[in-house]
Amino acid sequence: MGDWSKAQAAGNQLIPSNVTPATPASTRSLVGNHALTSSPSGSFGFGSGNSLTSENIFSIKNDPLDNGSVNGAPAAMYGSTDLLGRGLVCVSPIIWNNSSWLSEDLRRTTLYRTGGTAIGRAIMTTKYSDYSGRGDNTTIIRWAEVLLNQSEAEARLAAGVSQRAIDLLNMIRNRALPNTSLQFTAASFATKNDLLKAILLERRIEFLAEGRRWPDIHRTAQDPILELRPVGIPAKVTNGGVTGTTLAQYGIGLAVTTGQPSIPYTDFRFIWPIPGLEITTNPIMQQNPGY
Repeated sequence: MGDWSKAQAAGNQLIPSNVTPATPASTRSLVGNHALTSSPSGSFGFGSGNSLTSENIFSIKNDPLDNGSVNGAPAAMYGSTDLLGRGLVCVSPIIWNNSSWLSEDLRRTTLYRTGGTAIGRAIMTTKYSDYSGRGDNTTIIRWAEVLLNQSEAEARLAAGVSQRAIDLLNMIRNRALPNTSLQFTAASFATKNDLLKAILLERRIEFLAEGRRWPDIHRTAQDPILELRPVGIPAKVTNGGVTGTTLAQYGIGLAVTTGQPSIPYTDFRFIWPIPGLEITTNPIMQQNPGY
């Protein structure tokens, strides 16, 4: 909604006023006792036992008894075929090759692996690990998102580069970058917009394979800050386009052949068609434009 003042006020009821990016696990929420886990991979302690971590706020519960034959479970869709997953969703080379996602980042090595897909080999996530039982809980929101939400609100409200926004951003980023020399400082950003770009990129990295990318594209499509607006749906690799066994498309800084051009936000396809059966049943109903 862009109501950053209310978002900031709500976040201040949950987040301590003095955050300590160097020790993220020690900074707990003022309500609910939530905290970042000490490592990025520690956020995903679900598996078939449905155990929850201190970072979990709300998840959809699954278990092998209820979910064992569900083809669309996260572990099935994202899991490598050599780990008994279906291997249908791999990591896009576009984000994997982004040079701002540093090679030292522990998320690259602890939450992703080279694995089999339905059509070849690619980079696959290990955030969901119960490949046979498919009992992983489905993460809806965790403490990391609350912190990045607040970081963005602080950055948007500030006249210049907000130090609190940087501290909140560093809480997420630093636990994946043990080298403290890589942490952000106020000098890292020439303008507040540069800081906002870093926060939005951090959301892409931190929530990769958790379903947060589309909501962020959608909510920033008409952002009042023009340089933060995506071009509708950004260009991407075509469906089934990550193929082969050499993984030649993956590598930090390598150019990516997208194949699927961007779709502007004004495109009629941003509104879905009304199903034909509904129009047949109700003749006075009119199809959405363009279909």
